[in-house]
Amino acid sequence: ALFWTFLWWNLNSADFIPGQPLMAWPALLTVALSIYFLNAPFWLFSLKSTVLTWENLRFRLLFSGAAISIAVLGTLNWFWLILPVYAGCSFLHFREKPAV
Repeated sequence: ALFWTFLWWNLNSADFIPGQPLMAWPALLTVALSIYFLNAPFWLFSLKSTVLTWENLRFRLLFSGAAISIAVLGTLNWFWLILPVYAGCSFLHFREKPAV
């Protein structure tokens, strides 16, 4: 929901020029990827952790730092990037160890 809200916010910002022909392809690609990702069997890590080791926390800390940086340094137009960063950090986290 946050992804689509901020994507809509970005398209309705003052920088968006209506009628741009290139905006249709990213929108269609985003819809197609969203449909796939909502049904794909991806593992996403939880931000809750009881094991306080570097191996267990490093991608959680990477995601937290990136999300805080995007929220503080970016404008609302960049807020939608937090979701792909979360997916990327989860991919890196579970690539190194299998999910149980």
